[in-house]
Amino acid sequence: MCGGAPSGHRNLLKKKADDFGVPVIVNNALRKHLEPLTAFRAVRFTAHTLMHNAPDIIHTHLTNDHLVTAAALWFTQSKFPLVRSYYEDSQTRYDRTRNKILMRCRTNAAIVFSKRAAEELQKLGMKDCRIHAIDAAVDLHRFNPNRNLPDMRTKFCFGADDFVIGIVARVQRHREFDIVLEATRRVRHMVPNLRVLVVGRGTHINEVLIEPTRAMGLSDIVKSVGYLDGDSYIGALKAMSVKLFMVPGSDGTCRAVREAMAMGKPVIATKRGMLPEMVNDGMEGIIIDPDPGSLENAMVRLARSPELVKRLGENALRKAHDRFSLRRQAENTEKVYKEILKTSIIKSECRLK
Repeated sequence: MCGGAPSGHRNLLKKKADDFGVPVIVNNALRKHLEPLTAFRAVRFTAHTLMHNAPDIIHTHLTNDHLVTAAALWFTQSKFPLVRSYYEDSQTRYDRTRNKILMRCRTNAAIVFSKRAAEELQKLGMKDCRIHAIDAAVDLHRFNPNRNLPDMRTKFCFGADDFVIGIVARVQRHREFDIVLEATRRVRHMVPNLRVLVVGRGTHINEVLIEPTRAMGLSDIVKSVGYLDGDSYIGALKAMSVKLFMVPGSDGTCRAVREAMAMGKPVIATKRGMLPEMVNDGMEGIIIDPDPGSLENAMVRLARSPELVKRLGENALRKAHDRFSLRRQAENTEKVYKEILKTSIIKSECRLK
């Protein structure tokens, strides 16, 4: 089951499922955030679906669909095992309260993608034996540096010898573009071939990126190309020398970092969220403090050491293939399902005795 797409948009999850031949039930009342009226409709629809389909396992991903499913299970008095993928390592007090109730009262297991998320669940009172850590995945066939991809370096007018720092993120106030631009201003004369590529869009892009870039005289260095998809996006990753990631966004698994690593790119990342767990300092990239001086030092260090960039990139690619494959994630998730089903069967047999 998946939620409906906003008006005028394609339901990408349903399309992906259709491509794999997986039947999907669309619940148009299911939303990302809690809306009382639509939530009631979503609970009713979910309860009806559960009674007519009798799933072996229910797997939810966000707080609202977790809440809707738990309510549907309560109304139908069903005992179907419930799993939650938990991405958050920080949240509002309201979200913490909801998750605390859901995790402790009506969840058989939680799948987490970082130690920080596991620690957050422990604080919510969830037992360690019900928390399962699994690496998030990336499509390694699609994100493959050896694929025939569009030459985005040429399209973006970068030279073969340019040192390109790449950013993939929504251009928002909290993403610390001010730190990036200040570090770029400091580095520009030390690294004449420096270029900064920004892939992403945002409501405040003029205020956050375009105007400050112009005011600081960096328009010849910083290139904003907006939103890219398909092979154009992957080609843009290939055009980068190094990936920069300052602040984790709404995707708690930092997917853009994993995609860059799968393309063999070293990563400059801050000590936030799960970033230090994904990128080992000195192995797949450089971990920095979120300030212009630390970023400046990392940029200069990498720009002046092609051998280091090559070594870190090779390590990043190796790690991606060792830990971030879709098959590995699917197999580990299946193990969690089997363990839950086995436990449920044992409990049922005990009740019958």
